[in-house]
Amino acid sequence: MAKIGDIQKALEAFDSGGGGFFFLKNDKDTAKVRFLHGGTDDLDIYTVHQITANGKKRWTSCLADDFDGDCPFCKAGNAPKLKMILQVADLKDNSKKIWERGKTMIPKILGLIKRNGPLNQYAYEIERNGKAGDPKTRYELYPDLDSKGVPEDLIEKDTLLDRNGFIIELSYDEALATVKNNFILAQSNTIETTTTEVNGSPTVDPSEVF
Repeated sequence: MAKIGDIQKALEAFDSGGGGFFFLKNDKDTAKVRFLHGGTDDLDIYTVHQITANGKKRWTSCLADDFDGDCPFCKAGNAPKLKMILQVADLKDNSKKIWERGKTMIPKILGLIKRNGPLNQYAYEIERNGKAGDPKTRYELYPDLDSKGVPEDLIEKDTLLDRNGFIIELSYDEALATVKNNFILAQSNTIETTTTEVNGSPTVDPSEVF
């Protein structure tokens, strides 16, 4: 698996070198959410590669840690990326959404946990600072201190790394095949030669939305 256990080690390594999705589109847009994560051990941080699955851009986990650095995607020049995948309950309608962030968000989230305790202890207002499409966009997160306590009816977060998950889990042989051909996943969980829809595939690539 490519889930990061030692967060600081992962940060240092990388420093050396739509329904279902949470977006704030414009400068100064805000939304109130409840994170579905607890403490640092409950964060979802992965090294991933971008592939094409069923004609859409998707993530798959890097296999370097599982095979002593022998990852077919890395060897093919598909550079790995460090991603934090945050799951939130959008308090506007209590819907579960995914907020995909890069490594620059990780220290901010760690700081919030150190300062305020588990993320799900408070509701947070998230504010966007940056125009649409601006890669320098930053986000501020403000805890609602009057909301302390995990709600009994808080929805549970999903498993992200899975055969049909947000991050597609591939075997080594499947990764080799994917390097040569676009990956196509059927509902039977086998690689096929015809296109079928992956469980809830996004119609936009969230990595391209800042």
